[in-house]
Amino acid sequence: PRQAFIRDLSSFIAKLLLAGHDIILGGDFNESLADKNSALMGIVTRHNRTDPFLARFPHHRSFGTHTLGNRRIDSVYVTPGLLPSLRNIGYAPFEYATPSDHRPLFLEFNTHGLFG
Repeated sequence: PRQAFIRDLSSFIAKLLLAGHDIILGGDFNESLADKNSALMGIVTRHNRTDPFLARFPHHRSFGTHTLGNRRIDSVYVTPGLLPSLRNIGYAPFEYATPSDHRPLFLEFNTHGLFG
């Protein structure tokens, strides 16, 4: 099922890009880009996605986004053209917004820059 999901997601993203759309893809991917044979890495590289957290904080030490882990498995990837409109990005502490075993990820965009 995971391989089918990745294949379908990749196909969907390709169609959106061909139509000229910018994309924000985020989620609990249960893998990091550093994982061996990362399917997520395939989508990110195939469709030229940018990790805005790493773009903003390229030297940030690694950390876990799940209480039982030490990897960033919750992340967001954007079309590079969206980066100039990104005002802020960051991960909040566990249980900041809701009782969850995952850290919330916040993005703040300049809406005028994003939508014109």
